[in-house]
Amino acid sequence: MLLALLGITTFSQGCSKDDDDGGTEVVNGGSNNNDGKTTNENDSNKGDNTSTNNGDNTGTNNGGETKTDPTALDWKVEWDYISDDFFPSWTYMQLTNKNMADYPECVTISMPKDSEGARIKLTVEGNKFMDQTVVEETVTADMIKKGDFSPDLNWKEDALVNAGDPGFFNLNAVLEINGKVVKRFNKQVNYRSINECVFAWVGTDGRNSDFRPLFSIYVNEDNPNIDKILKQCLALGKNRQFIGNQGTKDDVLNQMWWVWQYFSMRGTKYSSITTNSSNNVVESADGTKIYNQSVRFFDQCYNEKGANCVDGSCMLASIYRKIGLDVALVLVPKHCFLAVRPNTNDVKGQEDENIIFLETTLMDNTQINGVQYNPNNADDNRKLFDFAIDYAEYEVEDNANKHGIDEVKGVYIANARAQGFKPIQRTQAINVEVLDAPIVLDFTPSVDKVNFNKSEHKYIGYYSNENNAYDNTDYNYRYTIGFTLTYPNAESIQETGFIIGDALFFNSNGAEGQGCLRRWQYPQNTASSTMYYYSNSTSATVFVQGYCIDKYGKEHWSSKQQVNCVYSTLGTK
Repeated sequence: MLLALLGITTFSQGCSKDDDDGGTEVVNGGSNNNDGKTTNENDSNKGDNTSTNNGDNTGTNNGGETKTDPTALDWKVEWDYISDDFFPSWTYMQLTNKNMADYPECVTISMPKDSEGARIKLTVEGNKFMDQTVVEETVTADMIKKGDFSPDLNWKEDALVNAGDPGFFNLNAVLEINGKVVKRFNKQVNYRSINECVFAWVGTDGRNSDFRPLFSIYVNEDNPNIDKILKQCLALGKNRQFIGNQGTKDDVLNQMWWVWQYFSMRGTKYSSITTNSSNNVVESADGTKIYNQSVRFFDQCYNEKGANCVDGSCMLASIYRKIGLDVALVLVPKHCFLAVRPNTNDVKGQEDENIIFLETTLMDNTQINGVQYNPNNADDNRKLFDFAIDYAEYEVEDNANKHGIDEVKGVYIANARAQGFKPIQRTQAINVEVLDAPIVLDFTPSVDKVNFNKSEHKYIGYYSNENNAYDNTDYNYRYTIGFTLTYPNAESIQETGFIIGDALFFNSNGAEGQGCLRRWQYPQNTASSTMYYYSNSTSATVFVQGYCIDKYGKEHWSSKQQVNCVYSTLGTK
């Protein structure tokens, strides 16, 4: 089943439409149209064509044969684009992807039948998105056979990339034939935000083209902020190093988690805010439809601490690709998540059977099966990450069963880059947040031999409770339990200690009692101390647990560990 994720590497059958949660929905039906071009049948939406020809339309060549004057032919300048609306993201993709060169850039000149040899000059005025463009060509038989000519325009890449809010611009052009102005073209064009990504075109006859690989242009492994974030990811633990696929599958999982951990700890929330003033389905005058999805850029997601399924997947994919992982966007009906194919030696030849899926919308999740977990605790955070992997694997199986495996599509970023889908180079300043390292409690308890066992030297057990009451029970045996509590970033800790579960204990500074917390006035990286467990039994089993309180007042606990106390005459007092 997972072999289906080897990719959307070319446009394939199936059209997607936007869903309220910011995902995509696949709509079956129709035959595939790989050229994706729209056929404009309604000239009223192509712009105003004003003819300036008033002269005679015939002439005589040297052989006496009558020949049509090319200036008198039915020349047309038309709006020829994937949609009636202008999408900066689509045009940016055309500029960076040579494989898309056959798609018209928005202005097309029709080639009349008898126009071979005519000298054409098209002047397109500069506007918000392009500088003035002047194109001169001699009409050839091939151009006439094709039927039209779409010139390359002088686009302003910065203007495309920085198209924020939607608006409109005026497209004006003048066509000259053999030095004579024959057409003036004027059209007011609505444009979309650069955040709006075209992912499907549907023709009136059911033909459709799947453009979902375009989501890959929102994955930007070149973002200069990534290096700063990776530095913070490494600082959240010990002995970390990003090695890509050079290790094992477990190494890949660890690297994926380190990145997840950073965004989870800084509070990245699931946010399905994709509504804008423009429609997510654009129906052109000729009845063709364009489906599009709003996608936030890496920096926008980071600054807003919010992402929907596509946003979050593109953001993490940017980092995973940066560190050398083979990452893919997984597109299923109404949703998007991630896949990473470990190309490590331990799974060589079985890479596709070892694909790691990751549900990115669970970065703000804190519960698993009703149990609460703390993302700021390293152990808990890893459990939440592992749950997101398990959930994504379930989603693959569930969608394959419900919709068919063909509706589980993978857009591998490496394949998309090889095909010419380059990232949108838009980078905004972000203040990379420095997080306190998660509380990783390395709690190592140990028990000494019995250090007091003479009945004539009985200890009176006592403890401090809410009323400072004392337990006057005599205890014959005292077991010494030493422990070491290790954690990073001592400056972020205001209190540390350990507890013996439901047992009476004392610490080396005197009796603080059952369940009482040991305190250190000055935080330190390694806290070592001794506490005493009293009993009348020659053997005892107790559970001990380390804890600390960070500077924000949050408690962090180690896992409970069992300590076995056994009577011995050695070490008697």
